[in-house]
Amino acid sequence: MSRYEALKIPRPEPETMCKGYCEGTGVVPVYMKCGDVSAGVLHIDDETDPELIYLWMVAEKKAPAWDGYHFVECPRCKGTGREP
Repeated sequence: MSRYEALKIPRPEPETMCKGYCEGTGVVPVYMKCGDVSAGVLHIDDETDPELIYLWMVAEKKAPAWDGYHFVECPRCKGTGREP
């Protein structure tokens, strides 16, 4: 099953889809081991991109992740899935 089937969205047109983190879906899965971010300690599986870490932390303040994942809006396309 592809990511597009899983999200129940049509496959994007290669010419117009976002070339950023989301690859045309509009959202990016970001993992941070719960509890470590506030202490400034990173886990080996944690996200390393500062922009995505920031978006994860914003999402975490709204609703804590029970499994460490948040699906955040792609910073490049602002959730549209299309190239800006």
